[in-house]
Amino acid sequence: MMASTRVPMLHLEKFTDARSKFSTLFDEAVQNELPVVIARGGHEQGLLIARDALLRLLAPFQLHVDVLPEDDGTFTLWLRELDIGGTGSTLKEARAELVSATCGYVRDYWRQFALYRHLPDMSAREPYVLRLSLADSEQEILDVLFGGTSAPDPAPKPLAYAA
Repeated sequence: MMASTRVPMLHLEKFTDARSKFSTLFDEAVQNELPVVIARGGHEQGLLIARDALLRLLAPFQLHVDVLPEDDGTFTLWLRELDIGGTGSTLKEARAELVSATCGYVRDYWRQFALYRHLPDMSAREPYVLRLSLADSEQEILDVLFGGTSAPDPAPKPLAYAA
């Protein structure tokens, strides 16, 4: 019987070699949208992938927002996949609260990731959190939450995920 040798199916680059030609590898991954595996020490591997390619991969992880009119005339918007919500006296206020709660959730998720990745209910949320993490404006968060149907803001506000 012949010994099996693992043949990489993606471009595989040793970490030390990758450092010297990072610009070329970045172009391959981002401009050509061909993922590049970067290996270090024989056991650790990372993946360099274009943002747009990752967004396409995460597209099936749709978020669903329920609109819950309250008895007092206020509104609650509930994001099912993350179990978070926002409340306001108008839908616009509830939407703003939901965006704020979502951004806070994403920041907290990454801060607590060492723990969350070991909890099945929390690790199952990772693709949704990653999809939201790739948003670079409030408008993009709204598009992810509401399927791109939200009215655009005249000047989208940049988001900051760092603490």
